[in-house]
Amino acid sequence: MTTRPPESAPPSLLELRPARHPEIVVGPGLARGPRVLHLIKDRRVNRSYEVGAKEHFVISRLDGERTLAEIGTEYAGRFGRRLGEPGWRQLLGLLSARRLLVGNPPPEPAPEPASDPGAAAAPKRGYRPTGTDISFGDPSRLLGRAHRRLRFLYAPYALVPLLAVVVAMEAVLAARLPELLHQTHTLWRHPDLAMIVVGLLWVSSGLHELAHGLTSYHFGGGASEVGLRWRPPMAYLYCRTEDTMLFGPRRHRVATAAAGVVANLVFLLPFFPLWMWFPPDDVTRDALAALLLLGSVRGLVNYLPVPNLDGYVMLSHALNVTDLSTESYRYARLLGRRLLGRGDETAAYPRRTRVIHLCYAAGSVLLAAALTAGVLWLIVLWTPAPYGRYVAGGLLVLVLALTLARAVGARVMAGRSRRAAAGG
Repeated sequence: MTTRPPESAPPSLLELRPARHPEIVVGPGLARGPRVLHLIKDRRVNRSYEVGAKEHFVISRLDGERTLAEIGTEYAGRFGRRLGEPGWRQLLGLLSARRLLVGNPPPEPAPEPASDPGAAAAPKRGYRPTGTDISFGDPSRLLGRAHRRLRFLYAPYALVPLLAVVVAMEAVLAARLPELLHQTHTLWRHPDLAMIVVGLLWVSSGLHELAHGLTSYHFGGGASEVGLRWRPPMAYLYCRTEDTMLFGPRRHRVATAAAGVVANLVFLLPFFPLWMWFPPDDVTRDALAALLLLGSVRGLVNYLPVPNLDGYVMLSHALNVTDLSTESYRYARLLGRRLLGRGDETAAYPRRTRVIHLCYAAGSVLLAAALTAGVLWLIVLWTPAPYGRYVAGGLLVLVLALTLARAVGARVMAGRSRRAAAGG
């Protein structure tokens, strides 16, 4: 009589060695208010998720080599509590539902958004009108071909001299600003040349977006979509580079955000010697002056740390924070409540985060005041008296009214949020 050999017992849950799919990319930690979040992207379907520090700690260690017990020991040493089997089952079930682990079935493509062009769904090729946007699809192949021909520009031997020439050009233009202003003003009498200048500036805006995508591609990312956006009275190109948030080195993220303005200024370089060469009484020189002045101003203004401008994105990446403007004003309101004795909700903020948000809130107020004063001064200077003072005064009243309305609206919304939280 033969006996069957005993079957080996299945491994326990803590002995498993799960691995995340190789197409799952985990980004660095970014501060959002008092919390730290990480972006996780599934490159198979161009879908992104935000997770907290604890979830990131676990997901980044699912490499197929460490057991759950080993990861749990590291987790306990970091956060002071150990994950039990119920916690592991819940976390693995969530990762499996999102099909982020090796062995899960491939994820289904996200449905095409009906009206939100900012959704994380993978764009389709071809023309796809989305509200006031027209998408030209995924530019990866275009960026790949362009990068093969232009990647030498990212080498120090080419980039450093190019930036030096750009800085020298801007220094000469700044020194001769009165001349540029006079020549630009005379261009109003030549609408045909003015239209050419506007067309060249529009071409420059396209190169601006291409530079963002190309730089992201250079650092291992890419662009998910390019297209044309209509925001009356302007139509301009756009390029989505969400992969920038996944870059580990901050300098790569900052460089990607800075590349657009660099492309704008490099675009002006061939026109600079022409402007120097044409005689002063030639109307073509006036058109070139307008192109150099308007192109330089538009490019350099983009470096201001104002939301929706490249300078704001650069500052956010340099500080490793996200939603910098919103969170800074929120912290300022919480600090005001604390000074009035209405609780201390700022205690949850780390010291570094407090300093960043307080400095940005104060700096943005000072910058807004300086820009407003500059615009009002230009209106008074360029508008015949006494109408300039009237226009400047009316504009100042409008700005103050809008600022007050925004502050009141934010306070009302904050009150509603607190009441909703208390009711829940």
